[in-house]
Amino acid sequence: MKFNFFFFLTFKKSFFESSQCSIWGKRKEKNGSFWAKGVKKISLGKEEEKTGRFGERGRKNWVIWGILAPRMTERETTPGLEPKMANVTLDPATAHPRLVLSRDLKSVRWEYLLRDLPAEPGRFEADPCVLGSEAFAAGRHSWVVDVARGQYCALGVTKESLGRKRPVAFKPQEGIWGLQQWGFQTRALTDPPTPLDLPRVPKKIRISLDYDWGEVAFFDAEKESLIFAFSPVSFGGERIRPWFWVELGVLSLVP
Repeated sequence: MKFNFFFFLTFKKSFFESSQCSIWGKRKEKNGSFWAKGVKKISLGKEEEKTGRFGERGRKNWVIWGILAPRMTERETTPGLEPKMANVTLDPATAHPRLVLSRDLKSVRWEYLLRDLPAEPGRFEADPCVLGSEAFAAGRHSWVVDVARGQYCALGVTKESLGRKRPVAFKPQEGIWGLQQWGFQTRALTDPPTPLDLPRVPKKIRISLDYDWGEVAFFDAEKESLIFAFSPVSFGGERIRPWFWVELGVLSLVP
């Protein structure tokens, strides 16, 4: 597989005061499509609006995806380099009282009825969330979630220390790296959220975690195409767990 790259820097006025810049590039995919890449959120006026996918108009305050995406995509799809598929199950001790888990702990659905569940220190009481039983502190891991019936849901990863008893903002600053389905709109849970102009609404999403590199990425599992990649971070040695939020609908882990 051959990749063609070019990169250039664009600096905002008073760059050395605001430290705002963007790095752009492109890659030729097998299907001939091109993608814009970058590493920094920039504020754009109308005259400065950039293109997201080449040929589509961008938006103000668009968060441009990292230039590590080509390396990440190649690693994720090359035989022998793909991350280990984790057998993720849901942790019933963390499930909000409005969430109902399947017997095999592979799916979760939202119900209006607030169930009377045993008190657990790790149970979510404010947000309708549930965590995966697995916790990761090293290595590369991946799992697939069927979101076809998840009309209003979110999925991703979180730090194990995430608060469970109070409402939490869904953003990296709180320890959540996620993707949200809001009706027919898919958005990355950045701060503020980033609407994603996708060619189609994904039915199955693969979450990829590279703990050592501090990378969290989301792929359309059926197309094997990158949806969104967060900027690399340091997890500070804290364990990372799969995270799910369901406001309406059903999420199912794919075996």
